[in-house]
Parts: sequence; C-alpha cells; structure tokens
Amino acid sequence: MNYKLLFICSFFVVSCSNKKEVNQYMHPNTITTSTHDFIPSEFNCSLGDTVYFILGPSHDMIQVNEINFNKNTPYPLKGGFNLGFGKSSFFIPTEAKKYYFVCATHLPKMKLTIDVK
Repeated sequence: MNYKLLFICSFFVVSCSNKKEVNQYMHPNTITTSTHDFIPSEFNCSLGDTVYFILGPSHDMIQVNEINFNKNTPYPLKGGFNLGFGKSSFFIPTEAKKYYFVCATHLPKMKLTIDVK
C-alpha cells in the first residue's frame, strides 16, 4: 500500500513539473541551453535591448567573428563577450550588426547568432 501511494505521489510531482511553465517566467530576451543547442539558436533584437543568458553546467559561450563561426573554430574575438561553463549574465549590444557565438565543447552543432537592428 505504501509503495502504491509513493508511486502515485512521485508520478504526480513529475507530471506537474513542466519545463514550459518554468520558461514562461523568464524574460522574453533570454537564451538558454539544452543538450547541444542554444535555445533559440537565432535571435533578433533591437539596438540597446538587454539579452539574458542562462548556460547549463556543460556549456560555455564564446563570441567569435563570422569566419571562425563558419569554420567552427572557437577562437575568441578580442574584447568579445564570453561566458564560462554554467554561468548566467546579460549582454547589451552596442552596434547594429550580427553577433556570433559558439559553445566550444559542442561544436559544430552548438552555435548562436544575434542579429541586432
């Protein structure tokens, strides 16, 4: 009897926890990580907007130039915006252009572009 009750309670807790419910409370300009992806992997915003990042423990984020982005080379852009593994922070674009980021551990799949207008 106790095992059935424990199973039912466990099932209820797991079924009620929904990742979408957690994400709805995040700022709409938030970029997160999942498995081997940035979510979203392409992001558009306006000059001066604040973009928030929440990285998982096995992910870093390195700003690279377009050439290194296309070659899947995690060579950091001098003076670029970089985050260490599992870190959270924010970024305020200062130029209207396309910004390129990669997760060095999960290249060539894990790449992010931020297009600022």
